[in-house]
Amino acid sequence: HDYYTVRHLPHFAARKYPCSVFDMLKWLCGLTSSTVYNDLTLNGFDVLFEKDEKETEAVTDFVVVEAKPPSLSAYPYDITSRILSGELAEVCHYSQDVLTCLLGNGHADGIYACEFNTNYDGFMYPGNMDTLLCMLREIVNRVYLQLHFLFQQCQYGTSLSGWLECEYGRDVGGSSWQCNTNQCAEQKCKQIADQKRNQNCKLHPKCGVKSPLQSFLEDGLQGFLPHQIKYEKGKLECNVKSHAGIQCITPMGFADISHVASLTQTGHRIADVLAGFCGNQMSPLAKMCSLLNCAILSAPKTLGEMFAFYYGFLDGYYDGNTKRMKHRELPYAEAVKDANFKNDNNRLDITSMFKSSSHESVPASTHTNGDLFSLVGCNPKQNPIFPCGPYLQSLSLSIHCMFSENHADKYLSWIVYITETFYDLLKKLYDDCCGTCKKPGSRCYEKCCTEGCEVKKAYEAIESKSDNTDAKKLDGKNHDKNCKSIVQCRNTHPNLYKYGFTFGNPLGLSGIANNIATQRTCKDFCEALKLMLGEKSLLIELRKQIDQFLWDIRTNFSITVLALWLLSFLYLLHIMVIRLDLLHIKSHLHSPSSHRIAAQSLLAAARVNKLNRVFYLQP
Repeated sequence: HDYYTVRHLPHFAARKYPCSVFDMLKWLCGLTSSTVYNDLTLNGFDVLFEKDEKETEAVTDFVVVEAKPPSLSAYPYDITSRILSGELAEVCHYSQDVLTCLLGNGHADGIYACEFNTNYDGFMYPGNMDTLLCMLREIVNRVYLQLHFLFQQCQYGTSLSGWLECEYGRDVGGSSWQCNTNQCAEQKCKQIADQKRNQNCKLHPKCGVKSPLQSFLEDGLQGFLPHQIKYEKGKLECNVKSHAGIQCITPMGFADISHVASLTQTGHRIADVLAGFCGNQMSPLAKMCSLLNCAILSAPKTLGEMFAFYYGFLDGYYDGNTKRMKHRELPYAEAVKDANFKNDNNRLDITSMFKSSSHESVPASTHTNGDLFSLVGCNPKQNPIFPCGPYLQSLSLSIHCMFSENHADKYLSWIVYITETFYDLLKKLYDDCCGTCKKPGSRCYEKCCTEGCEVKKAYEAIESKSDNTDAKKLDGKNHDKNCKSIVQCRNTHPNLYKYGFTFGNPLGLSGIANNIATQRTCKDFCEALKLMLGEKSLLIELRKQIDQFLWDIRTNFSITVLALWLLSFLYLLHIMVIRLDLLHIKSHLHSPSSHRIAAQSLLAAARVNKLNRVFYLQP
């Protein structure tokens, strides 16, 4: 540990900002040995909270001050400096386990695991606590989004378009590596005895195996390519311009993993390691992100973040959880009332977005009108109904699930001003996903469903506007077992990833395990999205409610401004019309001396007394 500490002593060369997941994991590994770590854990987190000091009565000349530990009241638990410090230490220690999982313990031509903590890259660790906290927040969020997606992919096998059996590490080729004789000859591995009869003696059985997992780590997987980012003007800048609504994809940074790594493993090992690091809401990295995102507020910017915010804010609304209502439902209602000058007429009910996951007769219409539950999964105890399905899971879902009553006004502001953007981004997602899959002549359009598929026939009847109502019904109909599920679509998943999503439940969507009723295709997904965007959709109605809410707030102000403008116009009209005869007389006297004559003396004597009261004609 002393060696690591010495390696982190400040020097002028340490000005590099980590710009890839690999670099960020090394930055986190070295944070505990840096000179700023003690200041951060002892005093740095305190700047996130307002000091709450209570003076007691002075019994002597001294004033006794009772200082409470700095904290932020929140749901599901309060945020304190102690909790932040503990989670940060766990994240830093876990980061080395992740790097060791991906690269191994090292070899002479690569990187030894003991070097992850030495800051040999010269990364910067700002001494200013505000700068350091913002940097820490950005790093853990970027690392989480990439590693959580990697974890989700490594949970499922090839039949579900997952990477569970895919190899990665030393001497593994990416998906674009084409095997040839020269590469075979250079492979440092032994021949396997069980050769197939169609192989020659110079060909290795596994040579040229293409691994999308390896390609993803090398930042070369088509459809999942990262953005190029660099550190400029005190922050990370992305080279992709005007990508509002889509996530800035951080490079993984393992470009030389096939040479640097000292092991060869499969995605199963990655899934095991990442499960404890970022696998669920209570894992260290997810908790650290949630804590910082709640303490350092930033409005949702991508479609995935917006979806996660709405889902986290509305899931289980009014279910009776006392602490959750204290930090979510009740403060929101009070913020709406305060924004409308204590007027309780318009409560801006937004629960229609995630109204019900049930398909019972009473709330069934919420799904047909675009309830967002129809995209993330309906009640599993009930029979699946088209086109609902577990299509989506926001990659940010587990890191935007903490709420504080102190930020209720901010949550209201987000809801008011990003809902329209949320609708527009859903429309873009629909265009990107369905513009190709629903295009005549495309692979999905022609070969997604078999000819005898009942669901396909129902869609065709709907599109043809047939009078046969029975043919249009989707209830009780299932896809054929030979239909291609959405997880096999080459177009959908890259587009979901671009907007910050992954598949919600690949196993259910594929219809495997004799559960054909839950199988969904990209056509079904397009139909579900179309319900969100229709003229009578719940999102459209919510936008109208928001417009009315803003008008209710601005009505009195708008009327007052209009009245003042009318008054100003009438006053201007009055002074322009009255006494124009005086101005006319004076303007026709061309002699210079005439301009020294008082205007009153030019008028009738009988009116002099009245004219003397016109102050603007006085010399």
